[in-house]
Formats: sequence, structure tokens, C-alpha cells
Amino acid sequence: MNILGISYSHEASACIFINDCLTAAAAEERFTRLKMEMGYPKNAIRFCLEFAGIDANDLDLVVIASENDPPDQYITNRISTFSVDDFIREQNEYWKPKHFEGKDVDYLSVFSDKIKMRSYDLSIFLKEKMSLADRIKKFREIRINTIAQDLNINKSKIIHVNHEKSHAFYGLYANPVKDKTLVFTCEGWGDYSNGTVSIYENNSLKELSYTSQNRLGHLYKFITLLL
Repeated sequence: MNILGISYSHEASACIFINDCLTAAAAEERFTRLKMEMGYPKNAIRFCLEFAGIDANDLDLVVIASENDPPDQYITNRISTFSVDDFIREQNEYWKPKHFEGKDVDYLSVFSDKIKMRSYDLSIFLKEKMSLADRIKKFREIRINTIAQDLNINKSKIIHVNHEKSHAFYGLYANPVKDKTLVFTCEGWGDYSNGTVSIYENNSLKELSYTSQNRLGHLYKFITLLL
């Protein structure tokens, strides 16, 4: 079975599994030369297909990491283009009024100077006012359509998988131990949490607990930003 894995997030990347074996993997930043590149990793996908020696039509499944991704950070290319001043502005002009003052702040209005469309069209989010849930749903559709058109494959082959599960399975499969294993995730934010604890046994991964109060990912982010 040939499976293409795709991450749109910061450090956008792609990988290919052939019969349960990781055959190729690459980050988009290696081709664009923009550190922590975000968005559709077109170049990384092309590399992985060529390295694996298969055509897009040979793919049985395409898996996109994350189900509930809002499009705003991709429209601004947030992680890869923000300066320290931009991140400070984000705290003062977006997060602070949103969470501490109860204001309805539009992210793209705050960062109108950072908007830049790239290889896939997200202009609908600038033209139409949508709820967050609708923006997330529409972005899922755009991602699937982008892949289907670029690779010329049927949309039925393309699925989204949960963000937290993507991290957990990476940790699991990168580890040579496949017996009863404790797996945890820790990050800034995923689809529904920023920390999970799961257990793997009998060829199954079961989540035991999750939280939205894990600040280690944020602490790491801001310490590295200060450095």
C-alpha cells in the first residue's frame, strides 16, 4: 500500500510509506529556502514521489495532518515570516484584546500587511465573512481540492487525520519499542488540546487524557523567541 503523508503546518513537509516502510521524507523549506515554510508542500511531494520511484496515480491514500486548522496563519505565512516585533504585535493587538478584553478581533485585519497569496488560493477568506467553524471546514475542502488537482487523483483517496494523533503516532513509530508503550504529546495547540497521554498495546493506540492547560509548548516558543 502506498501512502502519502502531508503536513501543511509550519515546517510543511511530505513523506511516503510503501508497504509500511518509510521510503521518503522531505521538508518544503529545503526547496523554497524559507525557514519553517508553511502551506502546501508541492516541492517536497514531488521529491518524495520521485525518490520512491512511483507516480501519483500509484498512491492508495493521501493523509493530511490536522482536521481543525484555521486558514489565517497560512494566509500570513505566520511562522516563517513573522519577526520578533510581529509576534509581540500579535500578543498586544490580537491575543490580549481577544482573551482579556473580550473583543472580537479579526486576525487578518491586524496583519493586513502580511497577507500574501501563494500556490493555492485562499482569497475567499478575504472576501467572505465566515464563522470560525465555517472557515475551518472551507479550508479542509480547499486542501483536498488543491491536492486532487495538483496530483490529478480522485478526492476519495484524500483524508484528514487528527493533529494530536499524528504527533502521537510519529512518536510511536519513531521508537523501536512496539510493546506496551506510553505516548504523550506536548505542543502550542493541536486540533483540540496542547497535551495528550495515550497508551499503545495490542496494536492499538488509546488516548487516556488530554488538556488545554499545558504551557510547556508556549514556554518553549517564547524562550526561543527571546533568544
